[in-house]
Amino acid sequence: MEETQVAETGANAARRRQKRTTNACLLCRKRKVRCSGREPCENCIRHSVDCQFETESRKVVVSETYLRELKRKIAALEGDEEPLRRVRRRGSHANVRELEDTSGDLSVRSTSEQPDYPQPPGEDDNLTNPLTAESSRYMTDTRGKSFYLGHSSTWAFSQQVMRFLQDHVDTSELGKYPIYVDFNAFNFEKARPWPREPPSTKGLPAMDYAVYLTNTVKFHMSPLFHVFEEELFLPCLREFYANPKAYVASSPLWYLQFLLVMAFGKAFLTHPDSTGDRTPPGSDLFIRAITLMPDAAGMNQDPLLSMEVLCLLSIYLQALGRRLDAYAYSGQAVRMAIAKGLHSEPSPIVMDERTCERRRKLWWTIYIIDRRFTSQIGAPVAIQDEDITVAPPKAPGSRKASPLNINASLARILTDVVRTVYGVNRRPGVSFLKAVQMVLKSIVNAGSELGEGHELDLDDTSSSISRISASLNLAYHQCIILTLRPLLLYYVQKRFRRDTSASAAKSTPLTPSFTHHIQSLLTACADSAKKVLTILSALLEQGLLDCFLPFDLDSLFSSATALLLMDAIVPARRNPDGSYMATTRRLLDAMVLRGNQLATYRVKELEHMEKLFSIAGRPDVFPGASASDQAPPSSDAACADRREQLAERAPAEASQQQSAPPFDWAQGLDLDFGQNGIAPDQIISAAELLDLDFPAFDGHTTLNDQWVPFYGDA
Repeated sequence: MEETQVAETGANAARRRQKRTTNACLLCRKRKVRCSGREPCENCIRHSVDCQFETESRKVVVSETYLRELKRKIAALEGDEEPLRRVRRRGSHANVRELEDTSGDLSVRSTSEQPDYPQPPGEDDNLTNPLTAESSRYMTDTRGKSFYLGHSSTWAFSQQVMRFLQDHVDTSELGKYPIYVDFNAFNFEKARPWPREPPSTKGLPAMDYAVYLTNTVKFHMSPLFHVFEEELFLPCLREFYANPKAYVASSPLWYLQFLLVMAFGKAFLTHPDSTGDRTPPGSDLFIRAITLMPDAAGMNQDPLLSMEVLCLLSIYLQALGRRLDAYAYSGQAVRMAIAKGLHSEPSPIVMDERTCERRRKLWWTIYIIDRRFTSQIGAPVAIQDEDITVAPPKAPGSRKASPLNINASLARILTDVVRTVYGVNRRPGVSFLKAVQMVLKSIVNAGSELGEGHELDLDDTSSSISRISASLNLAYHQCIILTLRPLLLYYVQKRFRRDTSASAAKSTPLTPSFTHHIQSLLTACADSAKKVLTILSALLEQGLLDCFLPFDLDSLFSSATALLLMDAIVPARRNPDGSYMATTRRLLDAMVLRGNQLATYRVKELEHMEKLFSIAGRPDVFPGASASDQAPPSSDAACADRREQLAERAPAEASQQQSAPPFDWAQGLDLDFGQNGIAPDQIISAAELLDLDFPAFDGHTTLNDQWVPFYGDA
C-alpha cells in the first residue's frame, strides 16, 4: 500500500514537473492554467465545456531571407549531417568553409547574392593575424641561447619582420644577421647574497641633494605612477639623515626604497661621458638595494611599502632591457596585491581615507606596470578585469579623471588588444578584422578622456607641452599601432612572397591598390606612428625626452618600424626624402648621447631592416646605412663607436637639429588627421567601416584578395 502511494506521489511529482505545452486550448490560455494539449483537454473535460484550439492554418509574416535560410538549414540537416558534426567538434572557420563546400547553399547569404569573385590560383583568401600561432616562436643568438618571441612584443615584432625578409630576399651582401639581446646592453653586476653585517650607509648623497633627487623622481614618474608616498617618504628621509644607522636597523624596507629612489634620481640626471662606460646610472645604489631584498615573510611586515619597492625594481630592470626580470618582479607585486585585497575597494571603516587612497593608487600603478610589461613579452594577464572592483584614484581638486586613471584605462585597452587581436586565432567565429573593430571602438573612449585636459597643440611650435599629457598621448597612439601593425606585416608578407614567386624581375614596380576600408586602417596606423614622432620631437626640443625610462624608446621604435613597413607596402611612397627616418635617427641619437645602450641596439636593428627592404627593391632612405656593411660589431664596440661619433658632431649639428623641417607623410595618402592626433570620431569612423555588409566582415566568412586587390597591374 505504501509502495502504491509512493508511486502515485512520484507520478504526481513528475506531472507537476512537466513543462507547459506550446499548444494550449483557448479556455486554458484565457484562464492562464496549464493545458494537457490533447483535444479535448483534461481541464475542459473536468468542467464539461467545449474545448477549442486555434486553427493551425493561422498565417504569420516572415521575410523571404529568413525563410530561405530555414530551408537551407533543413536541407543541410537532412542531406548531410557529417559536416555539421565536424563543425561542432572542431568549431573552426575552416570547417565552416568546408561545410559550405559540401552542403552547397548553407551560408548566411545565398550564393546568388554574393559577388562573384574568381579565386586566383595559389592565393590565400584568409586575412589573418600573422603574429598569432598555435606553437611558440623562438630565436637563437650567437651563443645558442633561445629567446621566446611574444606575439605582442615590439622587439619580437621587429625580429619576425627581419626573419621573414631574410628568408625571402637574397641578403648575402649584408653578411651576418644582427641579433642584439637587450639583456646584454648594460654591464650589470650580479646581486650578492644577503649580507650578514648591517647595511652600509656610506657613499650616500647629502640630504639636500637627496631631496632634490626625490623631487626629480616625482617629476618623471608622478602622477602617472605611484612608487612612493610623498607624505611619508620625506619625513622618513629627514629622520634617516638624523641618525642613519639606527634608522636603517629599525626600518630596513624603507632604506631599500630610499636606495631605489636615489638610483632613479641619478639615472634621470646623469649625463655619461663618451668613454664607452656601459654601467647604468645609479646602478651602485640599485645593487645595494637588491642585496637588501628580504624574503616573502620580511616583505609582509609592511605590504604597501614592499609593493612600492617591487614597482621600482620592475621599472628599473625594464629600463635596462631585462624584461623577464622586470616581469617577474611586477608579477610578484600583482600576487602580493591580490593577496592583500588591493584589487577590491577598501573599507573606510577598517582604514582611514589616506590609506584607502594610497591602496587605490598603488593597485592601479601595479596594474599599469604589469599590463605594459606583460604586453612587452606577449604573456597572458594575471587577473581579469571583471575581478577588479577597486575604484579609480581621485583627482585632487578636479572632477576630471586623474592622469593615473587615464593611464590605467590605456593599460586596460592594451590588454584588450593583446587578448582580442593577438588571440583571434584561438577564438572561433571572430575574424581578425572583427577583432580590430572591437578594439578600435574601445580606443574611442580613451581618446575622449585624453581630450579633457590632455590634448596637445602641436601646431603652435612656440608653446610648450606637458610631459604628463605627452606620455598619455604616446600610450594612446601605441595602442593604435599595436592593434593595426599585424595588418602591416600581413601585406608585407603577401607582397614579398608574391615577388619571390613571380616570373617578372624584382625591379618591376608593383602598383598597390586598397579598398577604402583597408586604406583607412593603414592610414590610422601610419598617422599614429607619425604623431608619436612629432610628440617625441617636441619633447626633445624642450629637453623633456625621457632617455632612461623605457616608454619613450619603445614608442619610438614601434612607430619607426610601422612606418618602414608602410613604406614597403606603398612602394610609391609619399615621403621620398626619408625625413621620418631622419627624425627617428635624431631622437635615437639623443638617447644614445644620454647613455641609453638600448637605443644603440634599436639604431642597428632599424638600419638592418631598412637594408633588407632596400635589397627587396626600395631606395635606401635610412641615413648612414650602407648595403656593403658586413657583420655587425659587438654590442660594446657599437655603443662606444656610436657615442663617440655623436660626441664629435653634436656641437655642429645642434643648430641644424633645432631648425630641421618636420617630415610630412600625409601628402597624397589621406593621412592628415591633424596635428593633435586622431580624433575619436575619425577612429570610430574607421571602425564602423568594418560594419558594412561585405563578405569579409561576417563572423563566418573571410577576406579574399579580389575584395582587397593589392599588387598587380594598375
